Amino acid sequence: MTFKISRFLKVFSIALTIAVTIALLSPTISHSIPAPPATQSSDASINDRPSSTETFIPTNLSTERTLPPSATERGIICTSTGCDERVPMRSNSYPWSAIGYLKIGDSHCTATLTHESWIVTSAHCVVDDKTGKITKDPITFFPNRINKSAKDSARVTYVVVGTTSDRVAHPRDWAMLKLDKPLGRTYGTIGLKSLPLSQVLRNPKKFMLAGYSGDFPSARRYPDLTAGPGYTAGVDAACSITGEQSEVLIHDCDMRGGASGGALMTWIQGKPYIVAINSAESIDRRTGEGIENYAIDIARVIEWIAKPN
Repeated sequence: MTFKISRFLKVFSIALTIAVTIALLSPTISHSIPAPPATQSSDASINDRPSSTETFIPTNLSTERTLPPSATERGIICTSTGCDERVPMRSNSYPWSAIGYLKIGDSHCTATLTHESWIVTSAHCVVDDKTGKITKDPITFFPNRINKSAKDSARVTYVVVGTTSDRVAHPRDWAMLKLDKPLGRTYGTIGLKSLPLSQVLRNPKKFMLAGYSGDFPSARRYPDLTAGPGYTAGVDAACSITGEQSEVLIHDCDMRGGASGGALMTWIQGKPYIVAINSAESIDRRTGEGIENYAIDIARVIEWIAKPN
């Protein structure tokens, strides 16, 4: 009996420490976003609906498979010096060119070009947690933003979310956002590939996550990145998907709030593919160290793309 109570308290304690970053309900919900207000629409009204799940690499962009790894082997961020494996995303090369900063009102997340006019991110990034509806705030995407600078931007005109639940690490915490410019033609797109859990578990340290975490980069460690934390993506270039719990993937890529919506990618036959969307993290509030991180299987997005209009 003592063991059962102890186990329950441990699980309950971890649940309470989960840093909120989250999502919405089972049916897919879509909204167009004219300026202002947002109005609800059906999927059938979407123009230029995504159809492919393949990667597109512009011929004018150089391709860079990896970023320099840091010297540590830690995984999830901890508080001691030297345990954070992120490095700044300073490169304009593909696939980093397709990853960008997503500004939602006064907050931000991370998003990735998957089609010439569409990006993928987390549902909780674009849903108002007070109303449970898609935000009426303007949403703007800045591809390849480095030190707060980006050569381009596009306004989001349409939002499709997998859920509007407020449950942490919801298995449908994904969103597809339509842009008013075909930025994918210029910056490339990263395809979508659903992999069996058994396959990803057999390939540790083969995944990458780039995200605009609000705590990175620090001025002390990177004094040349003068815009400060949140304005240059941090990349963990060799992390792992370590398991699954309640239909949500568990991963050890270093991240913090702001990296929500970031793509967990891997290279397949010489091309990068998104296999999951970073969703949330759990933190020990006593020590500030990460417990585990959560991601949504990209299969959820592929299912929506495959649906007839």
